Amino acid sequence: MARSERGQRTQTRYGVFGRAHEDDAHGAHDSDAKPGRQEERDRSGTSERGAEKKRPIPPVRNGFEMSLKRLRASRPRFALRFAWHSLPWALAFICGMEDRPACGPSDTMQEQYLLDLDFRRVPALAPDVVVVGSGIAALSAALVAAENASVLLLTKNSLVESNTYYAQGGVAAALAPEDSPQSHLADTLEAGAGLCDEAAVRKLVEQGRERVRELIAWGTPFDRDADGLSLNLEGGHRHRRILHAMGDATGEAIENHLAERVRKQPNISVLEHHFAVDLLHHDGVCYGTIALDAKGNRFLKVEARATVLASGGLGQIYRESTNPDVTTGDGIAMAYRAGAAVANMEFYQFHPTCFYHPQAKGFLISEALRGEGGILRRADKTAFMPAYHPRADLAPRDVVARAIDNELKRTGDDCVFLDMTHLDGDFLQRRFPNIFARCLEFGVDMRKDPIPVVPAAHYSCGGVLSDADGRTTVPGLFAIGEVAHTGLHGACRLASNSLLEALVFARRAAAAVRNCERMRPP
Repeated sequence: MARSERGQRTQTRYGVFGRAHEDDAHGAHDSDAKPGRQEERDRSGTSERGAEKKRPIPPVRNGFEMSLKRLRASRPRFALRFAWHSLPWALAFICGMEDRPACGPSDTMQEQYLLDLDFRRVPALAPDVVVVGSGIAALSAALVAAENASVLLLTKNSLVESNTYYAQGGVAAALAPEDSPQSHLADTLEAGAGLCDEAAVRKLVEQGRERVRELIAWGTPFDRDADGLSLNLEGGHRHRRILHAMGDATGEAIENHLAERVRKQPNISVLEHHFAVDLLHHDGVCYGTIALDAKGNRFLKVEARATVLASGGLGQIYRESTNPDVTTGDGIAMAYRAGAAVANMEFYQFHPTCFYHPQAKGFLISEALRGEGGILRRADKTAFMPAYHPRADLAPRDVVARAIDNELKRTGDDCVFLDMTHLDGDFLQRRFPNIFARCLEFGVDMRKDPIPVVPAAHYSCGGVLSDADGRTTVPGLFAIGEVAHTGLHGACRLASNSLLEALVFARRAAAAVRNCERMRPP
């Protein structure tokens, strides 16, 4: 990075933002320890760390007749019963503060930092807006904010590595003639178990259609059929309203498309492999963030008039999770240390169907398979969901996950099975090409073999308390996407509402940051 006097506008490898200085090339923290780099991941989100020690994975064979004794050797432990009790302790560990109230920080913690740095000696940048994260919420907010502001986007890994990239199902929007925002509203409220903020849900379903049309206008390659956009059904929905892309790789298609637009936007600078560690805050106001350059092994100070947290969830606090390794809850922890209130952290959604194998990390099996007619069965081939809910296999996620957990506890089996064998094989391979290929890697051909599945931690319905424009309880700090809690999801998120939420509330937050005034740091 080029040296310059403090306050001089200069071009550096970080972009043009005004202030750039290097009083201490490695910040004020001297350490012999170098930060570890996030390993590259395959489509399933499984780390390649330790690949040199990987042994061949025996396939699961013979459908329902597979050896349950062999599977019991590595029976997964489900956290459904213990989620509420374990989560506060995990968050306390992440945040580094066990003695703080659950709903928000105490008045004596307003200046709490994880790091003990002399900020005056840390290289600094000064964009108008800093966005932390690189999923659909972060990229969407950056694109909108960049229309009239300079934006710096920080991401701890590569630009596309996020929960969004691994999303299989799609985006929910009431676009069909027989559908309506009111019906989408009713489905969302029902899935949320009566705990949704109805005003937030109304904003989602009423503005969501326009946001999806905007995404289409930007060139996102959603799948089409003879009638136009291909709309599909998922659990909890009364109508076909799920748009998907590349069959079962919707998140990858959206993420790649938005990332390409971000790279082409001159007002956006992207810093990959920069881990946001703390939020800069003083007198109850947030004015930026401290980031660690994982490759250069130094700290960077980013001072901005608005800080947008879009850092995703915290699925990696659970052993069984569908989330990639980057979902470690650091955004919630940073906001909590800076004085922001958090809410409903006990509501963590477990996806009903994660591929189960005793010697491999599982991967998500999209709800769309049940939307196309998949049937959940016990090892004895009995379909059990009709006994739990009138919609059977298309019940909301929490109902299905609890039903599976109950069946496993009752029978002693290690998994249940998602049966797709009664459907056309060519259709399955065409509609779910990536899931089909991943299952084949483990010896499961969904055309003739049922898929072994178990529930796994999937999505945080709680988060940093924010309003419909992303404003948190700390001025200057905004939160959008999974890191935020608007009350939208209640106790359980409706399938395919997460990508829509990111689109709707990212645009609202990007509009709101225009009114933020830059705080003069101490």
